[in-house]
Amino acid sequence: MLTLILGGRNNGKYEYVKSLGYAEDDISQDFSSKVVYKLNDIIYKQTQTGEFDLGKCVNQLAGLQDIVIVCDEVGSGIVPMDKTEREYRENTGRCCCEIAKIADRVIRVYSGIPSVLKEKV
Repeated sequence: MLTLILGGRNNGKYEYVKSLGYAEDDISQDFSSKVVYKLNDIIYKQTQTGEFDLGKCVNQLAGLQDIVIVCDEVGSGIVPMDKTEREYRENTGRCCCEIAKIADRVIRVYSGIPSVLKEKV
């Protein structure tokens, strides 16, 4: 099952993941962990170095079994003047849109309250 958890920075995503029974050892910024935490930071680094590839990112995540992907929402607010910052936000948004399409479950956490946006039965 692929689960995507979205929400603003410091809105309770980490606490929510832990409430699902995942331990600290399960949560990292590594595609081999049970919980890929802060996908947006991974995309940021790839955008900075010019390595980001939307298809590769989505295919890599889609191929994983029983994974939770946690990502900050970065598209709201003032549009950055810096081109790389705009690209990062666009890359993150596009990646999350593609993951949401294939995800079994999409949850938004806002102020510590999870809301199910999508759930395949």
